[in-house]
Amino acid sequence: MLNKKKLIILMSILVGVFVILLALYLFVDKEQNKKDYKANLGVMTTQIFSFDPLTTNNLTITNTDGVFSFQYNFDGNNWSPLLSSVDFEHNDYILNQIAYNLSNLSSLGTVTENAEDLSAYGLDNPYKIETTLTDGKVFTLLLGNISPANDFYYGMLPNAKIIYKFDVIIAQLLIASKNELKNVYIMDTDLKQIDYLHLERDGKTIFEMKANDTFFDFIAPIRWKLDFTEASNVLNAAIRSQALQIVAEGDNVFSEYGFDKPFAIFTIKSKDGKERTVTFINYNPVTLNIYGYYDNMVLEFYTGDVDYLWEDTLELLDTVVYEETYMKDVDTLTFEYDGVDAILDITPNAVNNANLDLSWKYKNINDGEYTEIPILTSEQRDVMYKLYIALLSVEFSTIDPDVPIDFVGFRDSYLKISLKRNNAPYNVDIEYIRKDDTNFYVIIDGKYSGVTARLKEFEQTDRLIPVWNSMKSDFLK
Repeated sequence: MLNKKKLIILMSILVGVFVILLALYLFVDKEQNKKDYKANLGVMTTQIFSFDPLTTNNLTITNTDGVFSFQYNFDGNNWSPLLSSVDFEHNDYILNQIAYNLSNLSSLGTVTENAEDLSAYGLDNPYKIETTLTDGKVFTLLLGNISPANDFYYGMLPNAKIIYKFDVIIAQLLIASKNELKNVYIMDTDLKQIDYLHLERDGKTIFEMKANDTFFDFIAPIRWKLDFTEASNVLNAAIRSQALQIVAEGDNVFSEYGFDKPFAIFTIKSKDGKERTVTFINYNPVTLNIYGYYDNMVLEFYTGDVDYLWEDTLELLDTVVYEETYMKDVDTLTFEYDGVDAILDITPNAVNNANLDLSWKYKNINDGEYTEIPILTSEQRDVMYKLYIALLSVEFSTIDPDVPIDFVGFRDSYLKISLKRNNAPYNVDIEYIRKDDTNFYVIIDGKYSGVTARLKEFEQTDRLIPVWNSMKSDFLK
């Protein structure tokens, strides 16, 4: 059966595909109707502005929310506010789109060339969009009401009487409201700039990650190795998450919308000191959207854009307890299992270092002298290599970090492994202690690791139990 996260993702994808196809159909239909309309009326588009958008220096938007002015930073490829009215984190992408559309602005035609009553077009108190280029040239556009048929906006240039028709989508972009100018990305930055992430769901830590020199360390709910691919997917999704819209703002919206009883809390920090904590309440099963809260704003998110909120901790981790791929890097492998204390000694061959000489000695645990097989044959080496892999390829199945247990004295040890490496900064001791008849606590270097392994991990083909049973008659004389 599909788990909840996968079901949500599948439903989100299906809804997303439907929305895209519908939008594409409507766009194509609208464009065709527009072409037909122009063709029937013989309407010719008129170029209003034409300049290089990369020379845009300042951009000022005057609308019903106020006056908002920005300056482009050519060094940082971003925008900075010029007026105190920009008291919010703005969206650079929207400003880039506005500048680009102004730079190549055309009308859909002319309404009149000698307007007398501007109020009939909403141009007596118009929206105003003004841009100043690096050479000092200024381009200003005035926009008024949308037409009665909602198929274009009225617009004009300052100190002129010609009323033009402007595309609805472009006009609505140019007169972006304060909310539309706000940044709705959770953390819009490069992955290399992310320093820290934390997700709490239903009151429990799902993951906590901290950047290191090469990638990220997984530090909670347990310390463990990350699965690079899955972790990369989560990280990339997190830095690209953006809201569909701002739903509400104010000091009281947190409690009004129920964020005091959150479904999830997500925190992300960047290396330059930026930090954002977003509180989420559960998703709407009809719309597949979810509400999030930060900076006194309630925002609506498409569930597929924040699917990492349903991430399973286990999916983020490399579940192999300890994996030593290269036998040549190991000096000795010691283990206690099935009443036997055994040592596998690994030495490069004196003639050909590419080959390994293996010696094997064993005894009953806490009893007598070791019996040794000094140099294993080729066939014996193949068997011993299978044992080596079986001992070091065990995968854990469950994360259980909060076990209040003293492992000394009253728990049965099922398997002990001690790995001594050649010229390595560390060795490792692994022990599997019986939790119940079918599960084992995993102890690494004397400390509980926070994970458990199932008995079936040892029972599968090419794992410890079948490999050991097949070799005992040859190696235990």
